[in-house]
Amino acid sequence: SGSGEADFFTPTALSLDGNGNVHVCDRGAYRVAVFTADGVHLGNYGSRGKSPGQFLDPEGVGCRDGVVYVVDAASSRVLAYDFTTAVEAVSWGAVKLAFVR
Repeated sequence: SGSGEADFFTPTALSLDGNGNVHVCDRGAYRVAVFTADGVHLGNYGSRGKSPGQFLDPEGVGCRDGVVYVVDAASSRVLAYDFTTAVEAVSWGAVKLAFVR
């Protein structure tokens, strides 16, 4: 716990992407942190809010086929990020919590 870019407040979930990077959903910081398999911090995405790319209560994260899915429970959305083309590819509202396997 701390205030640095790579510190966690309330981590709730993690997922590995196709490159072996670890995406950690941090509910308390309203973001997802990305690390290499060796623990090197690559960066964060997300912030607090309801706009595209923002979360109110990020609770889950899953990676599949180059897309990262983030469950934002408080805003009833699943946000999909395709980092090869754009930051936020799509979001769906009023969905049940579901994780991509």
